Amino acid sequence: MRERSSSLEALRALVESPLFSRLVWLLLFFGSGGVLLTASLLTPDPRGYGTHTQLGLPPCAFFVLTGFPCPSCGMTTGFAHLMRLNLAGAWRANPASIPVFAMTWVVLFTSGIGAFRGWCFWHTLEKWRWEWWGIGMIAFLIANWLVRIGVMATSSP
Repeated sequence: MRERSSSLEALRALVESPLFSRLVWLLLFFGSGGVLLTASLLTPDPRGYGTHTQLGLPPCAFFVLTGFPCPSCGMTTGFAHLMRLNLAGAWRANPASIPVFAMTWVVLFTSGIGAFRGWCFWHTLEKWRWEWWGIGMIAFLIANWLVRIGVMATSSP
């Protein structure tokens, strides 16, 4: 039992260490920055989906098999539109791309500041109640997807 608690204490010390926090912040910074940079280099597909194929990725398997969009169909196209400040194009591609895009910018700035100032990653997540943001974003994405499927199902002949 004592051995287990000392292992947990060692793990907690590692996770709360400044080096660990800076590494996580830097991963988030370069990850979100890479997403935004990539979106700026892509040309939005006029269909409203499929922009990701410019990266050599295959078409959405869910869409190919069902004829309905997956929750993220149009997200890359929406990001490419938003990098060009085309809100209407992003909305047509996938309305959920707008808050996800905004959250990507928040992550970019927060992680840059967190890495620079040496914020403890876990304490920052707890302070900002990340679990509620995550639950809210997932609920929004599911609701958006269900509405999109419903609109497609009722508008098809």
